[in-house]
Amino acid sequence: MSVVKKESGFSTDEIEILFHLIQKIRKKNLRVTHGLENLPEKNEIDQMAIILNNKFRALSNPKDPKNLLDNIKTIFNSHYGIENKVPRYPSVRTLEALSSFYYEEFPGDVYEWNDITYKLLVNWKRFKEEHVLENEGEPVQEESVFTVAPRKNSVPVAAREINKNMEEINSREGEVIPPRLLGLNLLQLGATNTGISLLLGAGLFTGLFLVYNLLKALPVFTNNSFSFQTEASFVNLATVLLFIFLHETNYFGFKKIVNKLEGKTIVDASLKQFQGGWLGILISLFVFYAWLTTKYVCYDIFNLADPVNQQITQKFNFITNTFSDFFNLFTAFMYLYLYYILDARAVATTENTGRNRDFSKRMGFAFVTCVAIFTFTVLDRMYDWKMFVMVYSIFTVVAMLMFFSRLNSHFLDEGSSFIPVFYSYAALQAGYSFLLDMYDIRGKVILFSAILFKLLLFSVINNYMQHGRFRQYFESMLMRDSAGKS
Repeated sequence: MSVVKKESGFSTDEIEILFHLIQKIRKKNLRVTHGLENLPEKNEIDQMAIILNNKFRALSNPKDPKNLLDNIKTIFNSHYGIENKVPRYPSVRTLEALSSFYYEEFPGDVYEWNDITYKLLVNWKRFKEEHVLENEGEPVQEESVFTVAPRKNSVPVAAREINKNMEEINSREGEVIPPRLLGLNLLQLGATNTGISLLLGAGLFTGLFLVYNLLKALPVFTNNSFSFQTEASFVNLATVLLFIFLHETNYFGFKKIVNKLEGKTIVDASLKQFQGGWLGILISLFVFYAWLTTKYVCYDIFNLADPVNQQITQKFNFITNTFSDFFNLFTAFMYLYLYYILDARAVATTENTGRNRDFSKRMGFAFVTCVAIFTFTVLDRMYDWKMFVMVYSIFTVVAMLMFFSRLNSHFLDEGSSFIPVFYSYAALQAGYSFLLDMYDIRGKVILFSAILFKLLLFSVINNYMQHGRFRQYFESMLMRDSAGKS
């Protein structure tokens, strides 16, 4: 019996169960169902990887059958005590796919299978229970040529202990206490984001009212071409609006996944909090770019660049910059919210009412910091101190970087390749307003780069939600906490 690497996440007994599952798949499903009796064993395993990836698009890399093939080879090597140079153990999603393939229960809807089957791991649990019962009495002779000797499952009780799942961990923690902010239940996605929309909408309409009263006496100049800043704001607005629209679809978005989460377990509640926060970022960005677009359109059509309008332009810039700072800081606060959900215990339970105490303290400190920075930024713009505007810019970039740093966690699996790109996005954001003053080709390159960064970030978060990466993250964090207590 081989000693399994600690980083694999599997015990020796689980490796044996996995090995047994793969052998049964080869004999039952591949040779009989797909007529592969005469294929060499290596080609058999290749075919298994291809067929599984075709039927279960929710595997870690559905376009690359080699990923699953490496998983299978790793299990065989671990079973025989062969050291793996680059160990690739299956994810829990892959375990469920293998088990479902064995029982010929194929997913009808890929995303429904992602959300329900992967969460419950019904077929994987079923196979482990059957394996324990099958091997409880006497040794089992393996028919495969890979088997070197008869063996039996030595400790059925230990195998049952391995079957401890997330439901048992959550039951020990007790019932989830819904987190609240200003009376809003943060686990109710619709109510929470309606509250965010109303708050930001009130700020948006207040700003529009002030701008209207300031500019209504000015004659309107018909401008045939808008400024580069206006075009840049409009493109950013369209990008964010696209992702809000995609969120509402079942195929591209995660609304369907969120609606099925009841929030009764710690993992589900953490997911709902995170996904509500991410949609909150999209809403805040939408309001921010809607405001910027309005600001620059007014600047163009009322000809505020004309020295004749200098006095009004100063008031206009003060009002618009103040509200821009508010919306931008709100987005930074939401980035910190997501970071603390990923970094701290954000959910309390009836058995551990103080579980989220650290999270609440951090969010309280972040709120006070945002209010203080906003206050001094307004005073800075009023008295031209030229100091706190820079502090505010640094704060927003640091908030983004803190969130990006959590995407580099090994619990998210293969997220590190995007991190340098996301850090580059934050660096670009630090000087974005200054860089857009370049009206030549450099400004267009900067705008295009920022749009690509946004598209990549939104796509990665959407993909991680759809394919269970964040669920895997919260489950791993909860299991680590549970292991630390025991």
